[in-house]
Amino acid sequence: DDVCYYRIAIALQDIKICDSITGIQKVACYAKIAELQDDFMICAQLDDKDTCYSYLASFKNDPLICEKVEEAVSKEYCLKYAKEEEKEL
Repeated sequence: DDVCYYRIAIALQDIKICDSITGIQKVACYAKIAELQDDFMICAQLDDKDTCYSYLASFKNDPLICEKVEEAVSKEYCLKYAKEEEKEL
């Protein structure tokens, strides 16, 4: 079950376990570990880097991470969510 793998991967901060997860949860798993380890390069290991960077920017409330997002629409969403999170704090 993806939720189980996600929780274990986060607890152990092990991206290899994230590889057992499918779909968007896998990307979220990578992003969460990138946040915990303060290492955005973890997202660079995925095909869907843009979504990973967007999650990471939102998790860290850091719109500067959105600069790594290549696709224009994805970058727009990234900036929006990172800034929204920032306002809530």
